[in-house]
Amino acid sequence: MKIDFKNPTIKNTAHTLIFYLSAIILFFLLNCATPSGPDSIGFGFFVLILLPFFSLAFFLVNLNKSYKNDRSYRFSTLIHFIVLIAYLLFFGLCYSDFFE
Repeated sequence: MKIDFKNPTIKNTAHTLIFYLSAIILFFLLNCATPSGPDSIGFGFFVLILLPFFSLAFFLVNLNKSYKNDRSYRFSTLIHFIVLIAYLLFFGLCYSDFFE
């Protein structure tokens, strides 16, 4: 089975998945290179903090494009939404005692 990257839906979905995979790899590399300490955060943790904001921005852009009848962004929009929900669940469950 050959994947046709000329198809806009597959192309947009591949770009989204490559973005998140590269962000995860960047997080681990920066976290190993500059680990967080008790008084400072490392660059890996900084990437982890910034990623939800980028996800939200990309989600809104793709949602706008999907709303304007460009159906090639629907899977990319869904991936961004799933990542945002995963962040909310992760931070909500891990730091629920912090907010009480």
